[in-house]
Amino acid sequence: SFQPSDTVIGKTIFENKFDRLLADLSSSDTIIRQNANSSVLSIGVQKEFAPAFVKFLSSDQLNKVNEDSRAQLFVNGGTLETESIIAPYKALYTQYTDSFYLQLCLLKGLAYLRTQNSYNEFYSLMMKETPLVGAENTISDVFIVLHDSLELCKKFFPGMLALTRYE
Repeated sequence: SFQPSDTVIGKTIFENKFDRLLADLSSSDTIIRQNANSSVLSIGVQKEFAPAFVKFLSSDQLNKVNEDSRAQLFVNGGTLETESIIAPYKALYTQYTDSFYLQLCLLKGLAYLRTQNSYNEFYSLMMKETPLVGAENTISDVFIVLHDSLELCKKFFPGMLALTRYE
């Protein structure tokens, strides 16, 4: 005679909520935006999210997302396993010349993609406009993603060594 009662009112667990997350991150409602900001730190992104993510990167809504959530999205974008993020990342990199933190997150996302094209763009962006960082561990956090990828990184050297002259 037991009848389960739905005590949690919300969306079905079987629904893809990635589009909703992106909308909530740029919401004008502070509570919704705060909840989305805390969610973005614990999500994983999947390949099927790529079209929505790339569209979001090119929209004005991205500018409404706080810096920490934007940074997390940029890093996680590299795990989407699609090269369609390379062009928007390149455009955003030049847009964020005033923020080494966001530039490093974009570079880290390209490094996580682990394709020859993403590594070539990583190198190109790094050589064109090197983010100047005061802490060694901040920049090494980006380069640690490149570990065990000598075959993809072989074009980096010796050109990258020119950057070691910066203090």
